[in-house]
Amino acid sequence: MSDPLPSITGTSTTPISILLINPNGTSSMTSACLRSLESTLPPHCTVTGFTTPHPTPSAIEGHLDGVLSAAAALRAVIPIAHSYDAFLVACFSAHPLINALREEVRGPVIGIMEAAFIE
Repeated sequence: MSDPLPSITGTSTTPISILLINPNGTSSMTSACLRSLESTLPPHCTVTGFTTPHPTPSAIEGHLDGVLSAAAALRAVIPIAHSYDAFLVACFSAHPLINALREEVRGPVIGIMEAAFIE
């Protein structure tokens, strides 16, 4: 049997702040996303829900909805982005907001579809 792969376990108690961005205008969806994470968050991790303000579509049903919601979300998120360590785009698509945020913010950005593929 070969030697096990080396590994380490983090011991940091530094808080991690994640902004969960719902790119549509449906606040009940943002709340549902937060509830789904509640029992699985590690210590010192806080996820803040953000619903994209008007004007944004109430649902993302195609490319145009994605572009319109990305523009509305960027206008609202960029001024507050410095308060967060990472960003999760809560839309199960290759939403244009993901790459736009990667160009504009300092922390990592991932969409829930991309995260599902990686898992």
